[in-house]
Amino acid sequence: MIPAEKLKLETAAGFPQDNFGWDRLPEPVLIDLDRLQAQLAANLFDPAAYLAPRELATFQGFAYQKRKIEWLGGRLAAKQAVLQLFGREPAAEAMREWVINADPYGKPFFIPPGHKFRTSRRAAQLSFIPPGHKFRTSRQAAQLSFNFRSGGAPCLSISHSQGLAAAMVSAQMECGLDIQKVSAATVRVKEKFCLAAEEEIIASLDLPKPPSFGLTLLWAGKEALRKARGGHPLTGFTAMRLAESVKINTESWLLTMRVADDPYRILAFFYKDFAMAVCLLPKP
Repeated sequence: MIPAEKLKLETAAGFPQDNFGWDRLPEPVLIDLDRLQAQLAANLFDPAAYLAPRELATFQGFAYQKRKIEWLGGRLAAKQAVLQLFGREPAAEAMREWVINADPYGKPFFIPPGHKFRTSRRAAQLSFIPPGHKFRTSRQAAQLSFNFRSGGAPCLSISHSQGLAAAMVSAQMECGLDIQKVSAATVRVKEKFCLAAEEEIIASLDLPKPPSFGLTLLWAGKEALRKARGGHPLTGFTAMRLAESVKINTESWLLTMRVADDPYRILAFFYKDFAMAVCLLPKP
């Protein structure tokens, strides 16, 4: 059995939706990586039952065990999330049908069941395309994730940190999800991602916890926003400015960040000793 759980999200009562879809927040799927690794070590879980052939080859090709488990946990969470979106049970066969690929910049995306292409073998290798999914040129491969999203395929975001993997899928919106284990290291490197004005806003959250909690929450919020915005290179941390925070409850806040003059909303919250953040944006 996959060590997974769904996480129900909610916004503050009366929060203005502004047609951003915040009334339809997807439920992230979380995978306990320590339990997953224990199941693998005891031969109680077979990745081949849930992964497409190309995905299985990628999984088996990792030499570093930590990276291997993180990659597998993220894929399993994503496959379960997309089936959840369509009201299907996370059966092994159904999970194999939804192949997860990555564009040339590492952004994950789905290849829906039955979708086929014509391409050269070289382009397929460059793009890590599974058998039967091909492109004419590597440039077409570079546009793959955009074409799928604009064509209606669900948007996918995957994150992992210190023993936990998470994934979120949205049918109507661009989505960004991030999870970060709270760490004192954020205090030491705060100059890389936190402006002085932002630190004042974080301090005003009145967290009954050390400064590392607020800073990790800010870090996760910025990661979620840059994932939702996409593009290459991703938006720089100091180009995203925290402008306002609205408390939803004792563990969650609605953050407003600005990139240039454009405002963005991010739902940021704590889950156990992790900071998590979700950002949903209209598709272009």
